[in-house]
Amino acid sequence: MWKAHNSELQLLNPGIHGRKQKHEIFIRWTAPPYLWIALNTDGAAKRSPGMTGGGGILRDAAGIFIMAFTAHFGRCNAYKTELLALELSLQNGY
Repeated sequence: MWKAHNSELQLLNPGIHGRKQKHEIFIRWTAPPYLWIALNTDGAAKRSPGMTGGGGILRDAAGIFIMAFTAHFGRCNAYKTELLALELSLQNGY
């Protein structure tokens, strides 16, 4: 009886029972204006807080790779890691 009830609930609301519904979005890189360079940075944490790292990539207006960098930031939270990746790029004049 409970299995039938739970199956019915699952059909009516697939997001229950702690399962997250997947929602995909498409993100597209946008080229910078002519003669400009785009800097994209990212940071990642194994857990938050946890071991972290980050980096970035530079591309020209045609999307051509210029350079990339990575770094290990040690143990911190995911938000700080994102900022550290940006800070590293600014400190190095990227």
